[in-house]
Amino acid sequence: MQVSELKKTLHEKIDKVEDSKLLESLIATIDLSGIDVFQIPDNWRDGIEAARSEIKNGDFYTLEDYEMKYKKWLKED
Repeated sequence: MQVSELKKTLHEKIDKVEDSKLLESLIATIDLSGIDVFQIPDNWRDGIEAARSEIKNGDFYTLEDYEMKYKKWLKED
């Protein structure tokens, strides 16, 4: 179905609904449809972009790096 046909069908069905709870639920669903489920704050987004850049430049430690570091650290005690 085309979007225009879907809208027409939906309007016709909504016009017949008498249940206020159902109508409120439909309104809430439509209101939420344009909202991202999880919105990342700008400061988090900046941190994510910085981390991606560091990874791209090879500026990170692997699990193996940390394992070797802590094996040495444990041997020193």
